[in-house]
Amino acid sequence: NALEKESRDESFKIVAEISSQQLVVLMDHIFTNSITFEPDAIVCFVSRLCEVAKAELFQSDPPRPFTLQKILEVAYYNINRTRIVWNKIWSILSPFLIEVSSFEDEQISLFCIDSIRQLSCKFLERKEFRNFNFQSEFFKPFEHIIIHNRYKSVRELGLRCILNIIHSYGQNIRSGWKIVLNIITHACTFNEPELEEIAFSSLASIVDNCFEPAATCFDDVLQCVVKFSFYANSEKINSRALKLFEVFFQNFCKCENINKLFSSDEFTSYSPEQLRWEFGWKKIILILIRVIQEGNSKNRAEAIYVLFNILKLHAPEFSGQLWRNIFKILHSILHVVEHEGYACVTPSVT
Repeated sequence: NALEKESRDESFKIVAEISSQQLVVLMDHIFTNSITFEPDAIVCFVSRLCEVAKAELFQSDPPRPFTLQKILEVAYYNINRTRIVWNKIWSILSPFLIEVSSFEDEQISLFCIDSIRQLSCKFLERKEFRNFNFQSEFFKPFEHIIIHNRYKSVRELGLRCILNIIHSYGQNIRSGWKIVLNIITHACTFNEPELEEIAFSSLASIVDNCFEPAATCFDDVLQCVVKFSFYANSEKINSRALKLFEVFFQNFCKCENINKLFSSDEFTSYSPEQLRWEFGWKKIILILIRVIQEGNSKNRAEAIYVLFNILKLHAPEFSGQLWRNIFKILHSILHVVEHEGYACVTPSVT
């Protein structure tokens, strides 16, 4: 009898395991076939999954991430839906991911941000249509997690994800630039050298390799460089940021779509040179002069070197009127150069 009971119990156990495996297979089948759901059905499905996932994470001990993983799989399967449908799905997922990422479990936060990276890479394979701004919505969970999460490992992974996205998909980013630049700018406030270095590498990559697509956010890129010039904790990054102004200036000169960037009716009477002066060259020169007037001794010397090197390299491109405008601005720093002796900065720029 004991042997029969043991055999029967073992049989029940095997049946239970088979049933459990079949259930898992069946559930996976539902998730993978969610791409066939009607628009209203998939939106409802994602909403209910988010409710279950929150219950598993916030009410279970230990937290269970099963449904969280499945939600992100479903999102990945359905990312090629029409933009209207995907927008409805993301309007549910975005606040859900922000809420879940604030959970005390570090591993869950890391999982969330890596999953958003994968979704972002998939999403950015397609260029954004003109007058659409969905990319900015897509990056918002990234922004919230990187800026507000208390774990350094999470913020670091988030910044590395941003760097990877810029390297791989920078040419396809459109409305997402403002969020990306805001993330990079905030990294200056973390007081973490490693994070600052990653953020500056992202900024340098934008200026070097993605200037044309990012030029629609010209002022944001410029202010981001300013932030690192003045407020980065590393003197080395301060110096590199100042040198980045030179690359910035050169790429702005090469920018072919200058008239499209500033196409308002207000500027139709402006020549290309006037546009470049008012919206680019003048701003960069004024920022460098601000560093010369307000920065520490080392930054002042670096800023003077960069400023005069820019003027020397691009002198043939400037008209007589433009030079008159430049000399009016330069007059404000002549006393700094004279009184503090910057003739020794480098012979090549004098």
